[in-house]
Amino acid sequence: MKFSIKLFVCFFYVAIAFGQNSSSVKTSAKTSVSDSTAIKLFKLHEKKLNSLPTDSIKKVMHEILRLTENKTVDSITRQTQQKALLTLMNEHGRSRAYDSVRYYYTKLEEINGNKLILAHGKNKLAKLECVTSNYEKCLYYYYEALEMAKELNDKNLIDNSLLDIARYYISTKRLDLAKELLNEVQNTQNESRTAITKYRIMDASYDINMEDKAYPKALADLKSLDTTVLFNETKIAKYHYYASMYRVKQKLKDYDSALTYLKKNSSLSKEIYGHEEPFVFIYYAEHYHDVGDQAKAISYFNQIKDTTSANNQNGFLTMYFSVGSKIYESINNTDLALHYNKKHFEINEKIVEKSNTKLQAIYTYQIKKDKDINKLELEKAEQERLTADNKRKYTYTMVISFFVVTMLFLVAFFYYKRKKDIKELEYLQRKKLINLKINT
Repeated sequence: MKFSIKLFVCFFYVAIAFGQNSSSVKTSAKTSVSDSTAIKLFKLHEKKLNSLPTDSIKKVMHEILRLTENKTVDSITRQTQQKALLTLMNEHGRSRAYDSVRYYYTKLEEINGNKLILAHGKNKLAKLECVTSNYEKCLYYYYEALEMAKELNDKNLIDNSLLDIARYYISTKRLDLAKELLNEVQNTQNESRTAITKYRIMDASYDINMEDKAYPKALADLKSLDTTVLFNETKIAKYHYYASMYRVKQKLKDYDSALTYLKKNSSLSKEIYGHEEPFVFIYYAEHYHDVGDQAKAISYFNQIKDTTSANNQNGFLTMYFSVGSKIYESINNTDLALHYNKKHFEINEKIVEKSNTKLQAIYTYQIKKDKDINKLELEKAEQERLTADNKRKYTYTMVISFFVVTMLFLVAFFYYKRKKDIKELEYLQRKKLINLKINT
């Protein structure tokens, strides 16, 4: 009877286990379908991201996240979720919805997925914090991304993180710090380094080392990069830079080449934007001022109708007011020269103030980093001390335990030995007594 009851109980538990397994298989199959749909949907649109409208991209990414919401998913699906969130960070960053970028970063951080994607997210968040003047956070996330990139040995992200931080230091005139980072980039062996990264290295190098010897090398680099596939925007920036370089260095005085590059820049600007950017007119105005044709310089300068639109950036305004001041000083128009000089001084004060804020962030970050390092060192020392204490306590306990066990063993041994000896003595006495009785 007891055996039958036990057998029934066994069959009952087996049936329950089987039912649970069947249910989990069904759930797993259902999740798998949704996950594969999300993965296929992302792969379908991944190559079209640059050509799709922002709203369409957001819609697709939200659908991917909806398909995988509240589900236990595999590593590939988690990566898809991360890529969708990273894409949403990009798109909201373009539309300057900065709170949304931060929101999607927190979601990205919650996923226990691909660390490299998270590192890219930190890098993007760092750029946002710089744009919004949160410089301490900016440096923090840049260095976080850099440390993760080094941990994962992703050389492209290492390159970009180092260059981003170097560019930050260049903007604060801390060229010593920027040079250290740039040297680290240049000493890193990276066979997969892109043309854009090579351009960024070259550009930062000339900003840090503006001595005469840099310019002949710049001309050679420009010719080598002309045949490289680069984004048109990068080509424009490059033509701006070198056309300016040709003019500014009086030892070269290669104004014809400068004008050639400005014309290339102008045609590319029209091709991309459908119109000439204000920067183009600034460079033309500066060029003709340097050549000595002030009439043409004024003509190009006056074509800049709007300085309060999207081009209202410190770099643009600094050049605009500086060039205006120089041109009108050349034709002895003192009033306008002073007007533009005053504006140039005001914008420079803002730049200096911003630079000082950035510098303060560097010092604050460094102090915090040093404190964190000291804290880690103290924690490590404390941990080592506790480990040593525990080891000593363990050794002491083992010695005492061994001693106590040995003593107990000896006591027990002598106790039982004495007990045995007493029994043997009693036996011998009884035997002797019996013998005496027999003999008598």
